[in-house]
Amino acid sequence: MDNFIDIIALNKSYIYYFFLYFLRWLIFIYYIPFFGYLVIPPIIKISIAAIFSIISLIVFTVENIDYLSLGLFFILLLKEIFIGCFIGFLINLIFTMYEYTGQIIDIVRGANNSQVFIPQTKHQSLAIASMLFQIIILLSFSLGWHREIMALLYDSFIIFPVFDNNLSLNNLWLLLLKSLSNFFNISFKLAMPIIGFCIIIDLLFGLLNRISPQINAYFLSLPLKMFIGLIGFFCLTFFLIDYAIKNKINIYFL
Repeated sequence: MDNFIDIIALNKSYIYYFFLYFLRWLIFIYYIPFFGYLVIPPIIKISIAAIFSIISLIVFTVENIDYLSLGLFFILLLKEIFIGCFIGFLINLIFTMYEYTGQIIDIVRGANNSQVFIPQTKHQSLAIASMLFQIIILLSFSLGWHREIMALLYDSFIIFPVFDNNLSLNNLWLLLLKSLSNFFNISFKLAMPIIGFCIIIDLLFGLLNRISPQINAYFLSLPLKMFIGLIGFFCLTFFLIDYAIKNKINIYFL
């Protein structure tokens, strides 16, 4: 009789663990770009999250839980939502950083009206930004980043166990601020050469306009900035790819 009760309690523990694993995996899959964002149907994403949750039950130890109140279970669900959104957001920043770099390049070269459709996110973006976003997704598969990201996601269950209520928010906020700081810092550094070229062109045409005011320097500088910015982007593309190759994905975001 006691063994039968233990088996029932263990089955209830598996159900609790499964729902907590499933919620975190579902949010991970929603945030990570190479899972297709909005391209993949929701039923497939739910199925993938369920498969990873079952694997998590096999990989990690499931402790026997005698009793779990509804309030505590709700708090644990909220904690899983927070951790899933937090880690998914940090990983998504790595891919968004290259799109943001392309947006900066397009804005400084005067091509902020040339928008294209990104199928993964179902929204419009600038031309170079969309190209860099597609390149980084392609590189993530070519360089095996998807395996490293999946390993990091599994490690998150060790760093933040599902039934651990002691979640330190101070370290998480510092990590978030550091990640956002690196996001803007690296994006501007990658776009800085093209920004410098466009500033030099503006200065030259500004001097030309002072020498000969009848010349419309603004309209003359636009096609040159477009051309120089595009040439500079293709020259820097190899550097951007090399930067992506040399910097490994990690939970502390570059």
